[in-house]
Amino acid sequence: MSEYSIREPIPFLHSGSLGLITHPWQTEEVEAITSWLSQMLKHGRRVLIPAIVYYELKRELLRADKPFSVDRLDLFTKASNRYIPLTDEALALVSRTLGNGSTAEATDGGFQESGH
Repeated sequence: MSEYSIREPIPFLHSGSLGLITHPWQTEEVEAITSWLSQMLKHGRRVLIPAIVYYELKRELLRADKPFSVDRLDLFTKASNRYIPLTDEALALVSRTLGNGSTAEATDGGFQESGH
């Protein structure tokens, strides 16, 4: 049995963490977030990227002319169904989940709140 339960919260990445994941240089911060992410994925955990975070970071990377980071962002976001489209339902779920410590579970139709 996995050390993680099915009811554990699914982390939502914010633009700071996602920016570090896509960064080409191996700073201490980049290594720390990469190590955390590797452990999450190694243990079968999912991480999610809300659309607004994806677009916010991609806009900045394009503005700064950082094609390598843009490519890494796109590859990482598209892998394993991490992207949460911007819908009213997704926005409400992310807001509730981040605001009150609830968990979110992946379902075939999207994500649903699963309580405390």
